Amino acid sequence: NKVQEDSAGLQKYYEANKYNHLSKKSIDAKIYTLREQGGAKRLAKTYRKYSRKPGTDDRLMAKFNLKGDTLLTIREGKWSAGDDTEIDKLDWTKGLHPFTRSGAPSLINIIKVNEPVPLPLNEVQADMIAGYQDWLTAEWISQLKKKYTVKIDNQVLDELKKRLGNE
Repeated sequence: NKVQEDSAGLQKYYEANKYNHLSKKSIDAKIYTLREQGGAKRLAKTYRKYSRKPGTDDRLMAKFNLKGDTLLTIREGKWSAGDDTEIDKLDWTKGLHPFTRSGAPSLINIIKVNEPVPLPLNEVQADMIAGYQDWLTAEWISQLKKKYTVKIDNQVLDELKKRLGNE
């Protein structure tokens, strides 16, 4: 198969078509969830107090997780559009946003918003190979049409239509 052997041509095709295969919009963020009914104000107030000092997360854990309790959980990571319906509903702008996560008061600190970017070739290679093959076929047909003119003999065509119509 020419496509699988033509890595330079495939790379060129990928460069020309990579914006048809984009990653999802995503955020890099930290989520603070307090498993305490009605604790939204307490969480927000405590976060504001400790966020101006070094060791914010450690201070928050020490404040809320006393005597082996795990009232506060902190999760840091990357979330893409469609990963979490509660996060999808938020305004994806940098900064702190209060919300409810699984019924518990939470804060999300969006550190970075990642706009969609072209996926690397190794992640879309199957689609690119198929597209490149279709493009090569179309180019080949186009070249054949330029090289060989097609002439239809209408008298023979009419005769064929009659024969096919009577059978």
